[in-house]
Amino acid sequence: MSWRKRSMEMLNRLIVESLRKSSHFACHSKPSGECTEFGVEKSFLHMMNRGEVTSDKDQRIRIKDQGKMEQERVRVFSERLLKFVVNTIKFLRTLPHKKEYDVFKYQLLKSSSSIGANYEEAQACSKSEFKQRISNCLREARETHYWLKVLDRLKIGDDEKRKYLMKEANEIKLIFGSIHSKIHVHDLKKT
Repeated sequence: MSWRKRSMEMLNRLIVESLRKSSHFACHSKPSGECTEFGVEKSFLHMMNRGEVTSDKDQRIRIKDQGKMEQERVRVFSERLLKFVVNTIKFLRTLPHKKEYDVFKYQLLKSSSSIGANYEEAQACSKSEFKQRISNCLREARETHYWLKVLDRLKIGDDEKRKYLMKEANEIKLIFGSIHSKIHVHDLKKT
């Protein structure tokens, strides 16, 4: 199994674990099978959670479906990061238009948008670049969480949006922290 395949499997397992724990993944399927949170008709993530992945009769179908599930997990997490950036931009619009808040706006926008950009780049790069991009994602997620904590202490901007973003930034930080530590543990086992 190639390093990229192992890395993607590890990344996918971590994303699914975090999504299961996350309140954003607690979407309930309607009788038709459609997911109210993501708008996905009977997605592979839901099939996996309900144990409907595939039968063991045909190995090729199972492998094909696992590949689709991995792609779906990456897509769902990418969407979550995109939604986070969009919500951050909307939150920044609620900040007062004062010169002293420009630093907060600039730094928060820069760090939050960098998370998703680095994650997208990590999907198509070499092993060493993958590790570096994930490290960048973790660093930017920590910085984003820091700036949101500063704004929270100052009680600046819409309270509800700020609390939501702080919670989401913390979850994203934990996801990338877990991925980062698993990558390095995996490297230590190889040596």
